[in-house]
Amino acid sequence: VRNELKSQLKIFPNPTSGNLYIISNITSEYSIIDVSGRLVTMGQILEGVNSIDLCSFSNGIYFLKIDGFNNLTKKVIVNH
Repeated sequence: VRNELKSQLKIFPNPTSGNLYIISNITSEYSIIDVSGRLVTMGQILEGVNSIDLCSFSNGIYFLKIDGFNNLTKKVIVNH
């Protein structure tokens, strides 16, 4: 079941220099956390193609947590 859930979610490009795109088969909440554990931003992912603007983020590593996929956490690299 876990592999089926992951196959319904695509996150790209990673690393990114600006927008992060998420394709999802479900509506869910997301949060982005920096390496020190601070919440940077949060929002909602809808079914279909979503875009998260990371242009104002500093270069570095962040963690994208998506609630609807068993609290899936993906490492995202921002590199302008």
